[in-house]
Amino acid sequence: MTFGAADGMVADAVSMVLVGVMWVLSLAVLAGVAYVMGKWLRNREERRKRPAVPQDFQPAMSRTTMRSVKKAQRRSDNASDLDGYV
Repeated sequence: MTFGAADGMVADAVSMVLVGVMWVLSLAVLAGVAYVMGKWLRNREERRKRPAVPQDFQPAMSRTTMRSVKKAQRRSDNASDLDGYV
């Protein structure tokens, strides 16, 4: 079985096409990775700009404590500067 010059040219052409396909696939993979990284970084920046919503909806103080604090604040607001001196 002998190979002529035409067979060598066909083999070269096929190998060049395969190399081109590999280049295209590798560039497509790199573009996909860059897109995903960019999207991830944008989402990360958005998460940094707005704080996370607290998961528990319980106030820091109990209801009775909040009422007591509000009552004391109201008394303080209504008090005169001269109370206790007259």
